[in-house]
Amino acid sequence: MPDAGPADLDAVIVSDLHYTDTASVNSVMPLSAYLPEVCETLCSEVTAAHPDVFIMTGDNTNNGRNGEITKLLPYLEKIRDAGIQLILIPGNHDMYGSAEEFRKLYFPLLEPLSEDTETLSYTAEAGNVLFLAMDDSSCAKGGSGFYPAGTMRWMEEQLKKAAGRSETVAVLSHYSLLSEYGAGYQIDNPGLLSLLEKYHVRLFFSGHQRTQNILVRNDMHEIISASVLALPCLAGRLSVHEKHVSYQASPLNYEDYGPYGFHDTVTELQRNGQSERRALFAQIIEDRITGPDQREQVLDLIDVLLTSVSEGKMHDSYERIISDPAYDLMTEGLADTNYGPWIASMMEQMPPDASHLEFDIK
Repeated sequence: MPDAGPADLDAVIVSDLHYTDTASVNSVMPLSAYLPEVCETLCSEVTAAHPDVFIMTGDNTNNGRNGEITKLLPYLEKIRDAGIQLILIPGNHDMYGSAEEFRKLYFPLLEPLSEDTETLSYTAEAGNVLFLAMDDSSCAKGGSGFYPAGTMRWMEEQLKKAAGRSETVAVLSHYSLLSEYGAGYQIDNPGLLSLLEKYHVRLFFSGHQRTQNILVRNDMHEIISASVLALPCLAGRLSVHEKHVSYQASPLNYEDYGPYGFHDTVTELQRNGQSERRALFAQIIEDRITGPDQREQVLDLIDVLLTSVSEGKMHDSYERIISDPAYDLMTEGLADTNYGPWIASMMEQMPPDASHLEFDIK
């Protein structure tokens, strides 16, 4: 995590830790089998960076069980005991357990100013920022996040109170505000964006999608944090000044802060993951692209594209990808697969920088 420099507020933000003692390596989140090592690294790096606030945007555990939470708590307590304020919210996986258990175990670590009576939503203040830490999961309907009507009214009350003060307002929720993926990804409250715009909220944080992204619509900036279990294990650094906001996502530093030798394990997992991914796509395009040299060129380009997506660096790689001689072959070869429409929609225009954001506060 880079040095953010002096600011009115400095925060580290992660999402989708999915802490459990029963996980195994999987292709989406390959560090799931190494949760103690990941948490030790994260805890050491955060305490060394010593931000004002450490934020988690949901799915803190995988099943919301008491045993999972109690194994995660010592890491959070160590961060809190280092003088770093904690702000965390539930995700859908946390609510496989109970809201009562979540409140009982987590809330003693938090510093809520105001609490909603219907959900686990609360406000917290740090530096010049008022955080609306929203619970979109305990009352969720179906596969999307959801705020009940009373929670929407509570949120507007908090926004009204903040309107007369000079502090910046940031909203945290597990599901997305601006995502266009639809059900299963978005908060299912159609009036939410207009409510936030009414009170000039410009900063929104979410998780759930496990891939780093930044979405901008008019004056709203949403940062979707990747899972720290998905390579390259990104954590975000937020700096809020009186008139300026900056954010940068960077990989966890396993070499300096991880347990002895764990950096080598992560490197090996990354290498194996790339090999497995290349083998998968080699099988997909085998009958679609006949020339062996052409297949290798397409596989090389797919490696560049998917690595850029995982790092939040598609903005930097976009021109290189679309100008590559193998680009048309790649799009034709994947057109009738699940990957084809996804790549086509992503490449319609240059995406925003998904790992870095800066804007001036009006």
